[in-house]
Amino acid sequence: GQRGRRKPQQPTYYPATLKPDDYSVKGCDHPDIDIDQINSPDTLEYQHNLRVLLQSTSKRSFNKNRLLTGIVRPSICLGFHQTKMFKVPRCFSLDIMHLFNLNLTQLLISIWRNSAD
Repeated sequence: GQRGRRKPQQPTYYPATLKPDDYSVKGCDHPDIDIDQINSPDTLEYQHNLRVLLQSTSKRSFNKNRLLTGIVRPSICLGFHQTKMFKVPRCFSLDIMHLFNLNLTQLLISIWRNSAD
């Protein structure tokens, strides 16, 4: 999976491809990721990574494997009939609703109010 980044002192990782200026969070300070070089989802790699995650023997190893694999928890989609859908992770779509409806709206409002960062 894609390596993520998190805000300093925060536990949540985000799929940020560009490294912010003056950013040095341990484990997250890898170079920029070229989005043209990102491969399409691989079902065999996902199954392997999920197996690694599920075979964790402690909470500490589970958390370590979450970071290693990029999988937070098994998907509910794994319970669906496999012949009636695309395999995980290819069945996941982009979150276009939030991209356009929330993020863009928030940006435009802040620009109109002259309060954009």
